[in-house]
Amino acid sequence: MHRWWLLAALPLLTQALAPPVLKARLEAQETRIRELKKRCEDVLPSEDEAALLLDGYYPALDRDAALDHFLLRFVDGVRDGIDLADAESTLRDSLAWRRGVGRIVLEKAQEAVDEASNVTSDASASTTARQKGRWKNAPVQRNLPHKFAVGEFLTDEQLTYVLDGQRARLVCCIQGRRIDEDGLMQALEAQSSPDDHAMSCVDVEEAVDTLAMRRLQHSFLYSKAVNARVCALLSLKTGVLVTVVTVNDLKDVSLRSTKLAGQFRAALGGAARRGDRLFPTLAGPTVIANLPKAIQLLVGLVANLFPVSVRRFLTFARIDSLDDGLRRLLVEPDASAVFLDDVDATIDKMLRRLPPNAKQ
Repeated sequence: MHRWWLLAALPLLTQALAPPVLKARLEAQETRIRELKKRCEDVLPSEDEAALLLDGYYPALDRDAALDHFLLRFVDGVRDGIDLADAESTLRDSLAWRRGVGRIVLEKAQEAVDEASNVTSDASASTTARQKGRWKNAPVQRNLPHKFAVGEFLTDEQLTYVLDGQRARLVCCIQGRRIDEDGLMQALEAQSSPDDHAMSCVDVEEAVDTLAMRRLQHSFLYSKAVNARVCALLSLKTGVLVTVVTVNDLKDVSLRSTKLAGQFRAALGGAARRGDRLFPTLAGPTVIANLPKAIQLLVGLVANLFPVSVRRFLTFARIDSLDDGLRRLLVEPDASAVFLDDVDATIDKMLRRLPPNAKQ
């Protein structure tokens, strides 16, 4: 479910990156970060909690610097004339979840990412020793909740990640036509799971009617926690605020909807909204790829009713490089390069259509 095969090459790729956008964003949001710290002083992570709660920025950075990087994701996008009330509410909510019912999710994600990327939690170790940048995916798969079903139905053929080291993006690729939604939901419901003891982390406010839906959301929140740590690691390596770009290939997707398929989509939708609040500014643009033109027009008309803050992250495109499947992106560097160029061109085209104040 998670593969970042280009991570080992990242130190070479980042030499050609643009100026350190992350530093500029930290400077631009310095006042708001300081104010958010003041407002939430009573709940900010202590030194002992920092390694777990700050998504991996600590111990790569000292506690104060790590906290600034972590809080940037809560205030980024807050503009002049908008107070920090929502950022404060989101931060308090996220930290309460992280210390409480979500703690076991963070622990599993921390263990997986530290092992997968050869990161040590020893704060006295050198930066090089703490972050070697060689990715091994097995620990992430091993800690995946309810992997007896999720790992069986969401393989590299249905969902995978590709790192765009040149542009400092993590691209999540999904091919809906290859996902057996009914089979996955049946499998999630059919047997006991060793991970059920941790399902209190699923505190999504919307109604979750079935065991399968709760288990799917549990797996999704774990994936969010893993992504947050990977994006933090990559942000520190590249000097860019790394986000996850989602490319959802809807070519030949069936429009029929069974009860189980509806539950699958409802569970993911609810978990996505919850995940965005727990891990803000992690999700980047969403590309809806290869949607039939008639349906695209209909969806586009509906999307135009949304505010710019929503529409700026959504775009449609034809991406031919997905036609031969996702696994090819993992095993053929040339195919991956073409795909990433297609994604970049799509995002660039989307940004050029937006007013300047919507691109921040």
